[in-house]
Amino acid sequence: MKALRARGRQGGGASWRRAWSIAAVIGVVLMANWTTAFAAQPAPSGNGRLSPIGRPTVAPATRPGTPPSHRLTHTPLVKDPAALAATKQRVSARKGGAVSARASGVGAASKDPGADAGAPSSLSFSGSSRALSSAQHTAVFGVATGLTAADEAGDETPSDATGAIGPNNYVEMVNSEIAIYRRDLTPSGPAVRTEIFAGIVGGCATDPQIEWDVTQQIWLYSLLVVPCAVGQTDSWLNVGWSKTSDPSDLVNGWCHFSIFPDGDHTKVFDYPKLGHNDGWLLVGGNMFTSAGAFSNTGLLTLQRPANPAACGPGPSGYIFNLSSISPNLWTPVPVDLKSPSANGYVVATNDVSATTSSQVYLLTVDANGLVGSNTATLNVRNYGAPGSAPQPAPLSAIDTLDGRLTQAVGLVDPSQNGIFQNDIAIWTQHTVSDQTFTDQAGSFVRWYELLAPVPSAPSGYPAQVGTIWGGSGSALFNAAVSPSLRGNEAVIHYNAIFPNGPSVTHVLVRSASRFSFTPLSIMTNFIALAASPRLDQDASCVPGPCRWGDYAGVSPDPVQSRTVWATAQILGPPPSPCNQPCAQWITGNLQLAPFYPTAGYNILTSFGGIYSFGSAQYYGNLVDHGYPGPAIGLGEMPLGDGYQILTTFGGIYSFGSAAGHYFGNLIDHGYAGRAVAIAMTPSGNGYAILTSNGAIYTFGDASYFGNLLDHGYPGPAESMAYTPDGFGYTILTAFGGIYSFGNAVYYGNLIDHGYPGPAVSLSYTGSGEGYEILTSFGGMYSFGDARYFGNLVDHGYPGPAVALGNTP
Repeated sequence: MKALRARGRQGGGASWRRAWSIAAVIGVVLMANWTTAFAAQPAPSGNGRLSPIGRPTVAPATRPGTPPSHRLTHTPLVKDPAALAATKQRVSARKGGAVSARASGVGAASKDPGADAGAPSSLSFSGSSRALSSAQHTAVFGVATGLTAADEAGDETPSDATGAIGPNNYVEMVNSEIAIYRRDLTPSGPAVRTEIFAGIVGGCATDPQIEWDVTQQIWLYSLLVVPCAVGQTDSWLNVGWSKTSDPSDLVNGWCHFSIFPDGDHTKVFDYPKLGHNDGWLLVGGNMFTSAGAFSNTGLLTLQRPANPAACGPGPSGYIFNLSSISPNLWTPVPVDLKSPSANGYVVATNDVSATTSSQVYLLTVDANGLVGSNTATLNVRNYGAPGSAPQPAPLSAIDTLDGRLTQAVGLVDPSQNGIFQNDIAIWTQHTVSDQTFTDQAGSFVRWYELLAPVPSAPSGYPAQVGTIWGGSGSALFNAAVSPSLRGNEAVIHYNAIFPNGPSVTHVLVRSASRFSFTPLSIMTNFIALAASPRLDQDASCVPGPCRWGDYAGVSPDPVQSRTVWATAQILGPPPSPCNQPCAQWITGNLQLAPFYPTAGYNILTSFGGIYSFGSAQYYGNLVDHGYPGPAIGLGEMPLGDGYQILTTFGGIYSFGSAAGHYFGNLIDHGYAGRAVAIAMTPSGNGYAILTSNGAIYTFGDASYFGNLLDHGYPGPAESMAYTPDGFGYTILTAFGGIYSFGNAVYYGNLIDHGYPGPAVSLSYTGSGEGYEILTSFGGMYSFGDARYFGNLVDHGYPGPAVALGNTP
């Protein structure tokens, strides 16, 4: 029988090297040829930098590796297991109560309404795109089952599942395997055992990390190796990279290196997290002795070669003792940068095993691989260790970790103005108890957007501090957050249990998102992505708590600017045969987006009639109410639940939800010109009016980015549309020409394709990666990812057409 590898993080256990409970053990080959951990050459310091404590030993990994015949339990590695257990028990015992009145402090709280909805009857990691109602604005474009515990006969838990997206592939890693998928989430080949892939002999792989590097256009990975057989004592790290942008050759397509970060090879660099800047790999972790005692938090900086295909002798670099910054600094997480940057960044929390904290750390690693002098301690909303996730008695609760950060993604956020404009924004999260909710049991997800230091603001800045909670006794945990490539919108996913709703839920995967215009520190658009069909009862649950996740994966799509890709976990059927309470986890890989895809449109005619196509809804017209015309412009509300109709004299008439979003017109202000179009902002809290000579007048929260007159572009202007994030717009002219302002992207026009005109209106798709152009006779022409749902001509509807509005 194989030993269940339950990678516990909480609870007791003084030693991470346990005796075998298995009678027969197959011999192993031990790693050799290691010198002392620190090279003799001096390490640079000074100028306020943190001095390295040495250099790690690096050597090419032995390939192919040897998968272990048996796996050992890797015991909890926390500073004070007894204190942490007592804290989690105390938080879990809270009775609950009203909280909204006291949801104050730094940042804001968002409630997941999942408890009110109850458990989904069936929702698995299978199928393709899902049709969502207009109230759900996180689009699910791809869903596929990933790796499962059954792949290894259920002998290992948790999965430590993670993944990353590149231009052509998605790569998923769990402790025991690596798998490569095409962008449609179909496997490009069979999964490979992690030890064989990475060249590991004499140990078990765990804590895998995988990232796509936008600078060198290659894949990066790291993992921890721990002893898992009698006679093994060494622990080390493996790091490596793909030789090209194609990750699919798992035999010859990657470079692999084994790294001893400390002279004592029996120490473990636990919970290693991977990040990078333009030239360096960064690996952060918690160092423990062979007796299970905490030593220090550490950071490795490893310089990558200019030619990754050459592999070479291995990366050189430095090791830093981050506990010298603060003895309470815990679990440093380097940032996975998705914007080119000479600097790298590391985030960390304080250890909250026995106390609470209101600080996070933000460190800078410079282009030389050195930790800079501008380490920032940022004040955030207070947090503590989370309670465990409840299951019905007598089952054990599910572990939710100890308040550590688990992943971080960095990208330029164009919404951050002033001194931080075009600087790196770092998105990260952890599972906590939120000390604002002092009477609440369970666990919360806390997420941050932290702005990296700049010369005029060397301490950085917490731009957003958000908490997601699920109601009394609910547990939200094992999250991952990432912006889209746009940088000013984000998706977060997490596991959830709602014990006090209309039905007790098994572990769910849920998601939320935010737009560029969403109020700061708030997530919205909560949806269920998957549901476990059973409770957690694997061997790690005895004596408990049940082990879960350790972390999840998420990364922005480098090709499609408004989608992110994620790896999450639920429970599935146990493998068969199984001679013990087997692991039952199933991973899912998903393509998500913080927007609602276009599913229809309305066409406005000059006499004020509205014709609806696809999912578009009708809320009335000028004719119904006897409003004067002629009509000339249509502004759809963001949710498709109302619209504004503009007339040629500049009057505006509101229908549906647009009734509460009137901000003035040309007449009110005495603005000159013949109105030809209205463009709603993404929030619905403003609009711009375009006149025939190309002038633009803004109302509410509408932004101005220039017009035809400023640039001497020819007219007459006919239509305009804001991009979905509101940071640009496109102006359409009568002859079919298109002029882009701000961040608007050009996808073609009528002239390019010889399509007949005259053009009268343009509307962006929900993704912003395409648009529809409407002609006066009612014809529709699609560009980019725009979809066709019919036109006036098809149905014999009378014209002439004057305006178009896409709807979700």
